[in-house]
Amino acid sequence: MENNKDIKEYLKQIALLAIDHIKSVNGRTLTIFQKNKIMTSLNTNINDPDILPIIKDSNHPNRISVSPGPLLFYKSNTSPPENLVIKVAEILFSSNVDTRRHILDYFKRINNEELHLLTEKTKEKLENLEKALISSNGNKWRDAAVVIYDLIDEDWYCNYAAVNQCIERNFIPGLEEYLTKIIRPEVSSVDSVTIGVWAPSEQKDEIEKQINKIITNHTDINDALNEYFIRFGHLPLDIPYSIVQLIDAWQLKYGHIEDIWSALWAWADSFKIPLVRYHVCIYFVSHPELIPKDKYKELWHEIMEIIHIPNEEKDDLEWTQSWRMLCEIARHYCCHLEARLPFMEGERIASQAWWLANQVVKLFGYNSKEVKRLRSEAFLPELAISTKIDRIASPAIKPSSLRLLTHNTNSIFSLALQAILGNNFESLCFSSMAKEDRQIFEHAISGTILGVYPYKIIEESKRVYAFDNSILNTVKKYVKILDETNDNTNFLNAFIIGIEKLIKTDSIESIINKFASSHFGDQILIAYYLRNIIYTEEIPLDDIWKVINDSDWRKAAFRKSNSIILELIFDSLNEIETRYQDKWAYNLPHYYAFECEQCDDEERRQQLFACVIHSSICGSTVSAIQRLLKGENKSNFKENADFWRKVLMDIYSWTPEWVKARIRPILAVLYI
Repeated sequence: MENNKDIKEYLKQIALLAIDHIKSVNGRTLTIFQKNKIMTSLNTNINDPDILPIIKDSNHPNRISVSPGPLLFYKSNTSPPENLVIKVAEILFSSNVDTRRHILDYFKRINNEELHLLTEKTKEKLENLEKALISSNGNKWRDAAVVIYDLIDEDWYCNYAAVNQCIERNFIPGLEEYLTKIIRPEVSSVDSVTIGVWAPSEQKDEIEKQINKIITNHTDINDALNEYFIRFGHLPLDIPYSIVQLIDAWQLKYGHIEDIWSALWAWADSFKIPLVRYHVCIYFVSHPELIPKDKYKELWHEIMEIIHIPNEEKDDLEWTQSWRMLCEIARHYCCHLEARLPFMEGERIASQAWWLANQVVKLFGYNSKEVKRLRSEAFLPELAISTKIDRIASPAIKPSSLRLLTHNTNSIFSLALQAILGNNFESLCFSSMAKEDRQIFEHAISGTILGVYPYKIIEESKRVYAFDNSILNTVKKYVKILDETNDNTNFLNAFIIGIEKLIKTDSIESIINKFASSHFGDQILIAYYLRNIIYTEEIPLDDIWKVINDSDWRKAAFRKSNSIILELIFDSLNEIETRYQDKWAYNLPHYYAFECEQCDDEERRQQLFACVIHSSICGSTVSAIQRLLKGENKSNFKENADFWRKVLMDIYSWTPEWVKARIRPILAVLYI
């Protein structure tokens, strides 16, 4: 027993030496030390005896006015007074039981039905741990305090509230800390958010039920609209599940809305964010009879604000920067979550991504210059990292049209609105559109049709999203009113014919078999078609394998095609390899490597080498890379190997552990 005491004392001294360089520790760290009999002479009572009354009293004169959240802004009692801020959860580690009780009460107060500043998961665990936290047993309360602190520290709602507090007080250090937490959330935190539905394709009945409940619960149309927007507003749902259904059903129950045009736009203006304007546009596009005669031009401009998301950073309209930010953040969240949730449903991940993105956009309003700065300094760098990780990780995610379009269109809401326009295009007085808006429309519709979505006619009863309606319907009606001399007429007609051929062809094998003998226009349509069908449904693998196994087809697709087309084909095949592995995982890397060896064009060789790297990571194999780096033409690939070694090393520390395990063998080979 004596020896055991000596060992414990020795280990304690070693621990003290290990932390000797640390000048200060926070309450959580000190509590863990004390539980392990280190630094036991220090107490965790708060230093400022005046802070507890400020926490307990929301009207305390020393409190600095700010929205509720995990941070407390207050003035000191010094002369002159200082403006101070504290993380309230830090005080959970006080050795005073009454203090701990008051801190728990603080978080209960800020999490009521109106404020909702903690997720249900956190709220439930706080209730379960309350007894342990106020226990006099040192080990019990310390364990409970650490768990509660971590729950609050990782809670997405709570961190979101902290960002809002920091914006209001212009507290930059806090903003940097908490913005990072909501942009790179823990998966468990996101999963705790339970608003609305996450898989609309499987929950159509639930959506209808919730819409009916909203109508029953709210006799005020603005309250009904607000709740719909909170639950479903982050998604472009098809008309039976949209705001159109809500408003029409609400009016059947409670009566006609006076001056509905003004009422809905007043509701949209109260938000100062772009997404609500999409929903109002959808309503009036679906009910052209309710548009005042002198408002068609205004509506068309609102529509242009939504569909105008050009690739180039120019010609911005009032809401363009906000739309860019929304779509980029959604793409970032989709990549971030996918890399941490392999084998998850793609629709659920994408739906969560759009909900999170809409919440973030709410924080920053629509000041174009400020939003552009935030995009440049904060969100685009995050998107670059998360996209690279997701691309390298190649997680196996279940098929979903929402996921496909989140990743591969500038805006799912632009696509959705363009598709819905076809339902009542003739009644929307297209001729009233301003000249500059017409140019925007032509550019947008030309870019959208190129994406070949949907790649088949989806029955009305099976549509879930507004973009499930055929964009061809809108394009055909638009072409009818175009002058034959318009440059876009022939272009659009050619694409209509090409896409209709694809839609009418039953066999995917026969479609992609035609690739090698097709001209550029048809090749790009086939490449988009292939990607879209692979991303959105279970596919006939044997039919595709027959085509891919043909060396002449691979030569045409991998070596001879346009670089954009190769990127689309690789994306499609990589999705198959990710989901199904087997022969795809051990053959595809070598198919790319063979074409890379045979290629004389340096740019195409670089692109094919990248395909080899990605496909090898996806298939957990290195032989195709070794083949290139040890073969007769190994000197051709030295620079490519150096480049990819640097890329993978730069991203390595950012990746989840399972992705690191995939990268390590590749790095080992690249160092040869």
